[in-house]
Amino acid sequence: MANPQKRQTAYKAQIKDIVCGDFIRAEGWNPNYIIDKYNRKISRINLISAVVDISGTENTFNYCSLALDDGTGRITARIFEEHERLKEFSVGDIILIIGRIREYGKERYILPEIIKKIHNPIWIDLRKKEIEILQKSLNKKLPESEKVKEKKKPENNNENHKDKNVEEEEIVDKKGVSGLSEKINSIIRELDCGEGADIDEVINKSGVESCEDMINSLLLEGDIFEIKPGRLKVLD
Repeated sequence: MANPQKRQTAYKAQIKDIVCGDFIRAEGWNPNYIIDKYNRKISRINLISAVVDISGTENTFNYCSLALDDGTGRITARIFEEHERLKEFSVGDIILIIGRIREYGKERYILPEIIKKIHNPIWIDLRKKEIEILQKSLNKKLPESEKVKEKKKPENNNENHKDKNVEEEEIVDKKGVSGLSEKINSIIRELDCGEGADIDEVINKSGVESCEDMINSLLLEGDIFEIKPGRLKVLD
């Protein structure tokens, strides 16, 4: 008997990653996916975005759609059933959407699995920070010829006032990112008795100041996941 297909990771990404990536049609029962500029294979996305348009809520369409814009691009989310579900959303709402990437003709869209309205704006700033950490981590893993070139920030003549986050990042680089990530994975496995490892216990046991940032990076890359809020599991 064939092994059941493992649920694909819902990557935290930006709309431009989906719109500009290469769409690959997989064979058999394997899901189609996008290859983005960081060489990730994304078949499911975890996106925070603003709703900029809603259409097809009447019976004149066989689906409804939300036009989404996260500041990097625009894409639609299409719902083919449960039209009533969209009545709770309005133009201007900020939503969290998890869904599969689809392509019809030359247009790409998201087939939603989960849509939630975000009421606390702090989640928007948190997601921006998560994406920044993720992009830096992914860029380091690319070959030199494929690395995404970032705009250089103006030099600060006062070298005595380095940003604390930059200093911590340099320390992590010296110790080895791969070694730290494996240490965190080992701690999670050790503390996980079936219901996941408590994130605070993982951070305390690691003894590393930048542990929380590394956990966020591992979550974004799909190496670990939250089985429920505050409980971590390693994706084996």
